Amino acid sequence: MNQENDISALNEAIQKNPNDVDGYARRADYYFNVSDFDNAIADYTKASELEPDNPKYYLWLSKCYGKKDDFDKNQENVQAALKYKPENVDVAQWITETMHGKPQKDNHEEVMAELQKLVNTGMGALQRGSKDLAIMIYTKALQLAMDTKSISDNVIGKIFYMRGVGFMENEEYERAIDDFSQAVLINPQNIDAYLQRTVCHANMGNKEQVLADLDAASKIDPNHEAVIRYLKAFKGSE
Repeated sequence: MNQENDISALNEAIQKNPNDVDGYARRADYYFNVSDFDNAIADYTKASELEPDNPKYYLWLSKCYGKKDDFDKNQENVQAALKYKPENVDVAQWITETMHGKPQKDNHEEVMAELQKLVNTGMGALQRGSKDLAIMIYTKALQLAMDTKSISDNVIGKIFYMRGVGFMENEEYERAIDDFSQAVLINPQNIDAYLQRTVCHANMGNKEQVLADLDAASKIDPNHEAVIRYLKAFKGSE
């Protein structure tokens, strides 16, 4: 069966049954494959209306809008997919393909806006317990930030810190330590990075590093509540 017969058969099936979600999805796939993104969007949208809890249609919509360089709609549909299936592995895989849009690398405001969206989505994923997904999103944010000359080291350091939190909550302590170390290297006054790195070292049984980080944190702010609490806890456990 050639492509003309394929689309004719799909049109006939949908005409007979206007609520045939599979028919709309297959016709949308056809349109996407021939780069007819407007018609693909129309059919994926109809499929999403008929089956609103299925993240697949939102993911394909995000890709269609990405092809059309419509970053806002791209993001909107990624968010819709996350809303319905925050733990879905397919959603996590698609993040790397769809959650980036087409910002101009020389437009600082556009890149910063995209970074903020990525950071907010990563925070939401962590709050839902989707740690792998959060790490993937923060990694995407880091790639974008480091590829853009106008992004400050301070912003990059904050993203390293947030990805470190994701690694730490995922019990990937060595990778978390690497990210917290990057955050400290960029901003030696980042007391939170020292404290989180302390927790990682404690979980790995690195007592000397624990005390070294607490000592560094106490020099930044000796009255910091968490620093005082950690010092009492770790020195009291010796």
